[in-house]
Amino acid sequence: MYWESMFTRTSFATVDMAHQGKILSEVAQLVEVNKLRSTITQDFGTINAANIWQADRAPKRVQKPMKTSRTI
Repeated sequence: MYWESMFTRTSFATVDMAHQGKILSEVAQLVEVNKLRSTITQDFGTINAANIWQADRAPKRVQKPMKTSRTI
């Protein structure tokens, strides 16, 4: 399992925190004009032991890799 954080700048109060807003605005614009879309193929809902187990097994049940999401 890999963890990625888009909030590193705010978590560590970096000097370029305002840049995060610019990045998010650009992403929002790309989504609005359909140039960027989600690669998530399945949502496993709230993080709990059962859902993590299902998400971990999911890529093994399909022929191609898939992206998953979990809600906190």
